[in-house]
Amino acid sequence: MVQDNVLKVVDISGTNLATSCRQIFAGLYKLKHLNVSRLQCSSLSKDFFRNYTSLEELVFRSSHLDVGLTDEVSIGLLRGLPLLKYVDLSGNKLINVHDRLFTSQRNVLKSLTLADNRLTCVPNTIKYLTNLSALDITSNLISSLEDHERLVLENHRLKCPNFKLLLKGNPFECSCQTVNFIEWIYTTKLSLDDPRNYMCTDRTGVSMKMVFFYNNLPAFRETCVDRTWLIFSICASILFVLVLVTVAVGYRYRVSINYCCLVIRRRYRGYHNIEGDTTQYKYDAFVAYNFDYRFVCNDLHEHIENVMNLKLCLHHRDFQPAVDITDNIMDAISESKWIIIVITKSFLSSTWGQFELEMSRRHMFQRNSSNLIVIILDDIDKVKMPRTLYRIYNQITCLEHPGRETYLQWKDKDYDVEDAHLFWAYLKNTLLA
Repeated sequence: MVQDNVLKVVDISGTNLATSCRQIFAGLYKLKHLNVSRLQCSSLSKDFFRNYTSLEELVFRSSHLDVGLTDEVSIGLLRGLPLLKYVDLSGNKLINVHDRLFTSQRNVLKSLTLADNRLTCVPNTIKYLTNLSALDITSNLISSLEDHERLVLENHRLKCPNFKLLLKGNPFECSCQTVNFIEWIYTTKLSLDDPRNYMCTDRTGVSMKMVFFYNNLPAFRETCVDRTWLIFSICASILFVLVLVTVAVGYRYRVSINYCCLVIRRRYRGYHNIEGDTTQYKYDAFVAYNFDYRFVCNDLHEHIENVMNLKLCLHHRDFQPAVDITDNIMDAISESKWIIIVITKSFLSSTWGQFELEMSRRHMFQRNSSNLIVIILDDIDKVKMPRTLYRIYNQITCLEHPGRETYLQWKDKDYDVEDAHLFWAYLKNTLLA
């Protein structure tokens, strides 16, 4: 401790006098200027300057403050220095400055030097320094100043008309994204350090004077607009193609998608898939037909329900009222052991007939079972068959493959008794298998 010390200036920069930035010098109560640059302050005490209550100028350059100046240290390092007006923290690789570092100097700090650091933006702390007249952030990593940063600086200029901002030596960008910043540089009333010699780099990596870019700003703005529209057009085209492909795929597989949606909806309604031959089905067979009442209600109904003692699901009799027809169809298909489709020309021209045919085929593949019986009443040219029916027709021609759909050919006219007997016998054997 130094008794009655009247020292006003101390410079121990680059010396070994301070072997640690955690030790505290006492007795220097009248000290005005302190230079502690180029010290090893990776470990820094928040009380390092506690006794320098009269300090007005602090030079603390190149002292590894990027490590030592932690948030906790920042809050207390300059506390108790109410007269501090000039601070130089250059060359410390700082990437930011804590908002509370200068809490005790909010109304007195006049000059803040943060040159040769790694700042990418204006320190937020200047909003609280009401008398700051000079901010040096030269040779940092600032590419431009965002709108909110420029607003902070303009507001500070209104409070301190003599405020000067030093920006030279930063890697500014001259691009479409920085047009507003470049225009601000040459139109602001804020005092800057030689803005006509600011350098910037364009998007191709070419370095140029920023003022040249500013002088050609109208033309460059048009280029930016053209490029923006080009990017927008490309994005819109890609989006249009994606939508078009999605619609095309959706249309191509609309039946499959519809079937999946109906299956999911049935699950949410509390139904479960019926699996295995041991399942107790509600119906022995669901009959899909279209205006073929005479055959279905007379011949088919007579032989299956009265003779074979099996239960059919007929839409005009068994569909639930006040229920969507697609749900009724899906319920009938899922709750029936067999699906009988009566093919006529009117059935194939019917929208619901096509729907029932496709849903039956999808359900058969999902359940991995051959529970589909197709009865053809009319003479139908294979060339004119719908794609779904044609696929099934081709499958059943391969009789050597088990598990295929069964076709029964019923001729309403000019059939003999023996043909009819074989028809119903085959149908009976299939349903009771």
